[in-house]
Amino acid sequence: MNRIFSLLFLAGGLLASGMPCPAAASTPPQRQDGPSAHADDKGGLPEDSTSSSQKGAKDADKATSISQQRKQSVEAIEKLLEKRLFKNAAKQALKQLDEYDDQYSGADLLLYYQALTRLNALDDSTNLDTILQEQMKRHGGNPYFLMDAAHLYQNASHTFKLVDGAYIRSAEPWDGEYSGEARDRVEALRCLSKAMQLAEKEKNMKLLGQLRFMTAQALLVKGSRYSSLSPFQAYAALGNLTSLKELPGYVAREEAPPFRNVATVPVTVNAKTGKPEVVFYHASSSWETAKNDGERMRWLLDAAIQANPELANQVNYFTASWCHRLFSYSNTVPDQEFVYGPGNAGMVAGINPEELKTNQTVVKTDRTGNGKFLLTTLPPDYDFIRIAAAVRVTPEPDYNVNAAIWQPRSSWPATRGPLPRSF
Repeated sequence: MNRIFSLLFLAGGLLASGMPCPAAASTPPQRQDGPSAHADDKGGLPEDSTSSSQKGAKDADKATSISQQRKQSVEAIEKLLEKRLFKNAAKQALKQLDEYDDQYSGADLLLYYQALTRLNALDDSTNLDTILQEQMKRHGGNPYFLMDAAHLYQNASHTFKLVDGAYIRSAEPWDGEYSGEARDRVEALRCLSKAMQLAEKEKNMKLLGQLRFMTAQALLVKGSRYSSLSPFQAYAALGNLTSLKELPGYVAREEAPPFRNVATVPVTVNAKTGKPEVVFYHASSSWETAKNDGERMRWLLDAAIQANPELANQVNYFTASWCHRLFSYSNTVPDQEFVYGPGNAGMVAGINPEELKTNQTVVKTDRTGNGKFLLTTLPPDYDFIRIAAAVRVTPEPDYNVNAAIWQPRSSWPATRGPLPRSF
């Protein structure tokens, strides 16, 4: 690997997000009015101006107080979990979900899920999915709740039991006969799609940028916790266009996963030259015009930066990491290192590594483990060396960034605790 790119990955955890705390963003600033040129004859402010100032200050104080109370209420549930009082924690989290609708409601949902998991109660009569649908009706207009609901759909166990004609989510991946993984993926994308619409309507550009970034990562099919897909399999899946109009059905858990035999990037034959070419997904003009999830993903990455330029560092790091995993058979200056397999280096198919340019790489082409090698030139939006060079590494980050895994916690107030252990 190129020395520059190696150093980048060693320092990847040093990237700072630059994302603001929603709690702080949602708290209106207090007004501090001083003497005015429009004071009345008695030397004071006009009555209307004074009352308006006082009212604004009271509203700000009230909002700050409510926000602080909500922080404390979330922390109280976390303390109940620490004390192993799981029933009390589940009861309190559900109570708060019914009483409040704010940026902390998603935290209440995740803590409720954690309590149910620790109680081994996911398959009780009060099922997680029933609660989710009920709460979705209440919090469906809350983008922060939808963001965390999407996270839950992605990370909860995707195994289901068929009980009295109803599919009930199991607590463990192996405890059930059916898989709802594809269904949960669409549910998560639905939540994120609606959250993006709400953020755009409210002109909350920083939140919109973050949601677009999250959705781009969510489009990558990662597989189950015990059978993750390779980067090549996830890339091949981007050739499909996921419909959000209908939910997929439940399938037998033993059913073979799609793209299981894919071991290289996809290729297509150029009709004009008759030669094979690597399939690259480029950004569409919009979400609606995308022909596949690959075009959606690339548009979302670009649109995330357009909405919130502060995300450029994270998006570029993620993109460079993703492209590098796909096209790791690469020769790059100045090291002239050419690696085409673990522990192997040298010439492949007669290609001299010293003659390769920095944006050229060698890939396998027939989508099996014994594929043929093909020399290809990376387009600018896949040239991971060029993209990595744009990443700014800071010595003192706000928090560590893992570009390979979606982390909605970056949008959470700092007072929120860690994610449930089952995640």
